[in-house]
Amino acid sequence: MSNILKVFNFTFSQLLKRKSNIITFIIMALIMALGLPIASLFLDGTSSGVIEIGSEALTIQEYLDKGAANFETEYAVQYGYSVFLMMVTIIAASYIIRAIVEEKTSKLVETLLVSIKSKDMILGKIFAVMVYVLIWLGALFTIFKSSQFVSGKLFDLGVVDELIKNKGISLDILNLGFETVVVIAVSFVLAYLFFAMLYALAGAGCSSTEDIESASSAGTFSILIGYFATTILLPIGSKGIVYATSLIPIISAFGAPINFIMNKIGWGTLAVSWLIQALMIFLLYKFSVSVYDALILYKGKRLKLGDIIALSERKGK
Repeated sequence: MSNILKVFNFTFSQLLKRKSNIITFIIMALIMALGLPIASLFLDGTSSGVIEIGSEALTIQEYLDKGAANFETEYAVQYGYSVFLMMVTIIAASYIIRAIVEEKTSKLVETLLVSIKSKDMILGKIFAVMVYVLIWLGALFTIFKSSQFVSGKLFDLGVVDELIKNKGISLDILNLGFETVVVIAVSFVLAYLFFAMLYALAGAGCSSTEDIESASSAGTFSILIGYFATTILLPIGSKGIVYATSLIPIISAFGAPINFIMNKIGWGTLAVSWLIQALMIFLLYKFSVSVYDALILYKGKRLKLGDIIALSERKGK
């Protein structure tokens, strides 16, 4: 545990000091702070507060009183969650792979491996990036809510709220509460851990910073599979599709929590989905540990997934 903490502290401090990370945060903070005020200035209040569903015209309140989410809402929530998960995991994973490659090229990691086991090295980096990203997101959310509060005193934000509601989208429909927050949090952590392991493995197979982009492709491709599968298959809406997007690894990271929130699956199916994801994380972790030392010390052409599997097989003989 002490070695994991050492790697955690070192990686976390490096993330805080990196100039590119600071610049990215400043840009995102400005977007969060200025988004609502700018939107309120450029939107007018011409919306009527009426939603048309087929030939039936409903006020917003009458629509919400129906107590069920329509397809437009389901798609918006699934799309929003998928985009959020995709962006956060790709950003976080890029931090992991860059940290590993930079330490490897500077030969610092060779010194660390003398006193720290590879499994501690992997976990320390993954947890450090996870905490960094969570703090990053928390800070941006705080900036956004602060901007919302201040903007509400200075500008008329009613038109922005009404525009969102006129799309048939409202958080009131989703029964958001402690249960939903827990489901999203657990699902997010499981998704992050899986993709982080995958990127860490890819990063260890690189020998220079020029390899980072190509090494990221496998992890990014797997994330895009989950993203596109859930957003494309959602309109079909059959029970088979619901269970497939809830239980198939990678895809379930995007589909299971939203299927649960929309009452398409219950706790039993969600628990099985989490169990499958946890098993995949464990197997990927065990595989990573078995080859990490050899990969870190490797110098030469970037190793692809097939090369890494072959290396593992040679070590097992």
